Amino acid sequence: MRLLNAKTKRLEEFFEKDVPPYVILSHTWGKDEVLFKEITKGRYNNDSDKIEGCCREALGSGFDYVWIDTCCIDKRSSAELSEAINSMFNWYERASACYAYLADVHDTMDLGVPESTLAFRKSKWWTRGWTLQELLAPRMVIFYNASWTRLGKKLYSMFRDSPPTGSINGLITEITGIGTKYLNGYNRCCDASIAERMSWAALRQTTREEDVAYSLLGIFNVNMPLLYGEKARAFHRLQEAIISSSHDQSIFAWGSRQVGAMGNRELLASSPSDFVGFADVVPYTPDWAGISHYSMTNAGLQISMRLRKVPGSDNTFIGLFNCAKLNEKGSRNIAIALIPSPEQDGKATMVGQFIRCGAVPISISLSLFQEPDNDAAIPIYISTEYMTMYESGLRLTRLSGTTRTYIEAIEAYPPAWEYVVDQGFILAFDRIFRSGDTSVEISGQQTIYL
Repeated sequence: MRLLNAKTKRLEEFFEKDVPPYVILSHTWGKDEVLFKEITKGRYNNDSDKIEGCCREALGSGFDYVWIDTCCIDKRSSAELSEAINSMFNWYERASACYAYLADVHDTMDLGVPESTLAFRKSKWWTRGWTLQELLAPRMVIFYNASWTRLGKKLYSMFRDSPPTGSINGLITEITGIGTKYLNGYNRCCDASIAERMSWAALRQTTREEDVAYSLLGIFNVNMPLLYGEKARAFHRLQEAIISSSHDQSIFAWGSRQVGAMGNRELLASSPSDFVGFADVVPYTPDWAGISHYSMTNAGLQISMRLRKVPGSDNTFIGLFNCAKLNEKGSRNIAIALIPSPEQDGKATMVGQFIRCGAVPISISLSLFQEPDNDAAIPIYISTEYMTMYESGLRLTRLSGTTRTYIEAIEAYPPAWEYVVDQGFILAFDRIFRSGDTSVEISGQQTIYL
C-alpha cells in the first residue's frame, strides 16, 4: 500500500510486514480533492485544508504516515483500484487511528447540550456508503469538524453494552442504529446477522450505483472483481458471494416496508434498502430442524426446506428458512410462499423446481412446523423468477354456514413485519367467487390463519 509521508507530502510504497504505523482519513469527497497524479507530479502546494489538517494531527500524535484515498490510490489503474477496494476494510482495521473529517460541521459539540449535537447528527458523513466500513473497522475513530477541532471519539471497550468513558459510542448508536456491542468492539461486525449488517447500510448512498455493493465487501468479508458499468448487478453478485461463504439464511429476510408494495420480485434483494427494519432477524435453527445447506445454481437456489401446504389451497406451500425475527414481542420464524413449477403437478414430495409466490417472506409461528405428521425437510430448487399469487392461480376455500367462498389471491402480506397477524398472514384479493354465483369484483383483505 502507498502511504503519504506527513512531513514531506510524498508518497511511499510499503509491502505487508514493512508497513509502518499510520493513521487513515475518512471523509466525503468534495469538488477540489487533491488526486494521486497531483502528488506524484509535484503539483501539490500544501493548500488543502483536508490534507494539511490530517498530516498535522498525525504528526502531533506521533505518526509519520497517513493514508488518504484521494491521493494514495491511482484510480486510473483498474487493477490497482480493484485491489484497493478489496483491501480497504483491512487497511482501516490495521490503522492506529481513523480521523473522520466532517466538512459540513462547523461548530463544537457538548453531549450535555443536546442541541449542540444537531449538526453532527445531520452531517452528510453518516449518509454515505463508504463511511460505514470506515466507522466499523478501526479500533478508534476521532471525529473532527471543518476547522479540525475534535468533536469526540469512537473507542473500543471490554464491556458489551456500556460505552467506554470518554467516547461518543452511545450517540453513534442513536444516529446509525448500530448496536453498542459492535462499536465497542465486544463483537466484531461479522458476528451480526446478514440482515442486520444490510440494515446498517439501508439508508446510505453512493455516487456510483456499483459502489453500493463494493463498499460492503469488507463488512461481509468477501472479495469479488470490480465491474463498473454493471450497475445493480453488482449488488446481486455481492449476495451470491455472501451465499457461497455463509450459512446465514437471513439474507433472504428482506422486503418493502409499505403494505401492498410489490417492489422487487426476485429471490435476492435489489439493494440494502430492502432490509430497512430487519435488523432483528437472526439465524435460528430449531433442534428438530437441522442445518439446511444451500447454494445458488443456474436453476436457482438449491436448498432443503420443511414445507407445509397452505390450508384450502391446491398448490401453495410455506417453506421455512433457518432464521427468525427476535424482538420484545417474541420470536417468529421467516418463511416464504412457494408453488411448484408446472412440471411438478402441484406436488412437493420430490426434488424439483419451485417459484416464489409473493414478493417478500412471511413471518410465522414456529409451531406450524412442529406437528407430528409434518414431513421432514426436502431438497428443492427455488427459481430466481417470481410469480405473484394472482398469476399462480391460488384459490383459498372458506366455508361459512352453507355458503362456500373461493378467494382468488393477488398478494400475501406482510411485506412489513409490523403487520404480522398472530399465527397467520393477511391475504389481499380482488375477486370473490361464491357457489352458484358469478364472480363479484371486489377488493379487500382477509386474515388467513395457518
